[in-house]
Amino acid sequence: MLPNFIIGGATASGTSFLTHLLMQHSDIYLPKDLDMEPHFFSLLARYEKGIDWYQKTWFSDYQEQQACGERSTTYFHFPEAAERLKKHLPSAKFIFVLRDPSERAFAQYRYMVLRGIEELDFKKAIEEEKWRLDIEKRHHEYIGRSLYGKQLENFLKSFSLDQILILNSEKLRRQTETQLKRVTDFLGIAPLNIFKITSDFSSPAVKDRRIQIKGRAHFGKAFKFIIETIRYKKDNLHSYAKTELDRHHISQLIENLSGPKEILVNEMKISMRTYFKDDQAKFFDLAKDAIDFDPWL
Repeated sequence: MLPNFIIGGATASGTSFLTHLLMQHSDIYLPKDLDMEPHFFSLLARYEKGIDWYQKTWFSDYQEQQACGERSTTYFHFPEAAERLKKHLPSAKFIFVLRDPSERAFAQYRYMVLRGIEELDFKKAIEEEKWRLDIEKRHHEYIGRSLYGKQLENFLKSFSLDQILILNSEKLRRQTETQLKRVTDFLGIAPLNIFKITSDFSSPAVKDRRIQIKGRAHFGKAFKFIIETIRYKKDNLHSYAKTELDRHHISQLIENLSGPKEILVNEMKISMRTYFKDDQAKFFDLAKDAIDFDPWL
């Protein structure tokens, strides 16, 4: 089985939240590991492994559910993804979850800080984004991933608008049942009337960026799993603390993530509107009947 629907949209816009909800539907199949996204059609190294590898890796335990899908936020952003999806999944349906572009950019920035790969403050990171992208620092593309008009325009070169449902992230949180009904209607399956909301997928605040960077340098590939363990208060941190130095870094990381969540100040949000004004006009002109919400700006 290959997917007949895709959850995409923008990084830090609520795709994990939607996926968590839809996994509770008995007639929907989604890969169970929420920490992993296939990114098969967007990342060349994975795409070159072939469609059979994709099917076996992500859909081998499919059990005849009517709706079979996966979640990869990069499919909306990477131009080549739409072309590859058209080749392999021409009849698929797409659910894009989008968020206020300024808030989304800031949420992605906070996540990069959490992961220990962002050393600049947000204002400086925005100012230097173009230069950083020129030297292939793709993780630092904050403005670019919020240009929904540009991304939708590209996607519509490969797919028709009636194959696309666009959800407002803010409405999905406030009016969860109503928005889920839009999703199940779009997929042609029964509504999900009973569901639980048990997880907070937003990034915690980081007190000191330097501690995250040092922790990542010390633990390497294990750093991501340590952060997720702290973030979701799992009890297996001891498996990463093999030395006194390990324990010291973990203790620092726990303390570093204990503060209140940082918010985007109004001054910065207002100044960022110039980046998105024209693109927002393009997006709402193109989206038409695929949306049920008003412009953010």
